[in-house]
Amino acid sequence: MSYGAKRHNSLPECHPERSEGSLKEQLIMDTFTRISVQKAREIMGSPDVAIVDIRDPGSFAQGHIDRALNLNDENIKDFLQVTDKKTPLVCYCYHGISSQRAADFFTHQGFKQVYSIDGGWEAWKTAYA
Repeated sequence: MSYGAKRHNSLPECHPERSEGSLKEQLIMDTFTRISVQKAREIMGSPDVAIVDIRDPGSFAQGHIDRALNLNDENIKDFLQVTDKKTPLVCYCYHGISSQRAADFFTHQGFKQVYSIDGGWEAWKTAYA
């Protein structure tokens, strides 16, 4: 399901081959904070941070950031219902592009502190795995 679909409790699809730079992506950046893997690690040092991996379940199973939740269309509704909107939220995908759309989605769902990891899982894996 794409971000522009009518369902509101749905994550954007993760397409690692897409690149940054469109006007829409530039506008999205006003609603959340893009962060480096180093800053993400600092933020994730707090136990009350939610870490959201939007990659496919197979990729998640092969490796992910500790404490990360693998969110998709099947479990996003439950996550939105049980997670306090004041909880800081760190999103990542493969390369940090789709996580920007996910971060925008979460901001529009009422989350106040939303971050997207630049470089995504690949950058994290290079730095820390």
